[in-house]
Amino acid sequence: MEKNKTGKYFKYAIGEIILVVIGILIALQINNWNQSQADNKRLNIYKSNLLEDLELDKSRLEQCLEFDLKKIDAIDRLIDPLPNFYSDENEPYKLNELLYIYSLIIHEGTFISITSGNGMELFKNIGVSNAISTYYSKMKYVKRFEDSYISDHHPLFLDFLNKNKNPKLDDIRGYLTIMRAVSGNEVSRYKDLIQQNNELGELLISESNE
Repeated sequence: MEKNKTGKYFKYAIGEIILVVIGILIALQINNWNQSQADNKRLNIYKSNLLEDLELDKSRLEQCLEFDLKKIDAIDRLIDPLPNFYSDENEPYKLNELLYIYSLIIHEGTFISITSGNGMELFKNIGVSNAISTYYSKMKYVKRFEDSYISDHHPLFLDFLNKNKNPKLDDIRGYLTIMRAVSGNEVSRYKDLIQQNNELGELLISESNE
């Protein structure tokens, strides 16, 4: 009888252990499901915000592209005698395009949030996460070139014009050569970035629809 009683207690204990294990597994499953739901919600927010940032980037890129195309056109049409660059009467010549800077603005708030919070791990498609990183890396690369020109070369041109109100074309040809080359390179880079912007946007929308 003692042996049968011990056997029953043993079976009861085994049953209790099994129930506890099942309970733990169910709790883990629920926790994983809740975490998955939270991750999906965070991912969708990232995608939505990224698309908004991309639209802002694209608008600025198109404006920068148009500005540099006008600058190239203004340089190509310059002939002697050159009027005063700072005169409002020069508007038909678009000389103001040579004096001002329209620089790139990177809307990277969402990207910074993603990378600082390990958000890249949420993107199931490695191609999408790579495209995001590549796009913002290229944007920063182009921005560095812009900043270099703005800080190192453009001030020299403005300083020369301040000291020489009515220069001859040959006097500023060196500045114009650099300016045109920089604008030409930027036009090419802006076009490339606009294409990458469109492709990244399509990738994000495509993944959201899956």
